[in-house]
Amino acid sequence: MLAKLTAPLDAVTATRGLCDMLPLLADFPDPAWCVASLDHVAGQCSRVPVYSEVRRYLGQWWGPRDPTPRLPPPPVAEWRVNIPKPRDPPTEAELAATAEIMRNFRMQTGYARSSARELGGTAPQPKPLSDGALLVQWEAMGPAGAIRAAALRRKIAATAGEA
Repeated sequence: MLAKLTAPLDAVTATRGLCDMLPLLADFPDPAWCVASLDHVAGQCSRVPVYSEVRRYLGQWWGPRDPTPRLPPPPVAEWRVNIPKPRDPPTEAELAATAEIMRNFRMQTGYARSSARELGGTAPQPKPLSDGALLVQWEAMGPAGAIRAAALRRKIAATAGEA
């Protein structure tokens, strides 16, 4: 009926569209679907309504007529109930043990620069590879290094031709 009231010239297409909405509107009880609610929804629409309009207008009509008793919202729990007790500050032994664990971790995971400074030494410096050594590494990578290896071979050939 809503399709005929809102789109009298193309009621078949409007009916298909409105029928697709029905499963999404199933939370409205049977008494909400009556001539009075149809009149209210159709009176708000100058064309075939979209889903949000049908839900809004039907809800506006049904809300004051809904006989379901409304329960008050549950009381809000006291927010201070679940606050954990603050832990005691760490002891000197705990601080020393943590510092030792971190020092070992840095040494094992490559944080040699900060560790070397702590020990009074110098941090290791990176050593650049020669073109020949780099070419060997890229060729060993197989297809993943083939493009880089080919580019390096061209570079080596070009520099050899200049000399």
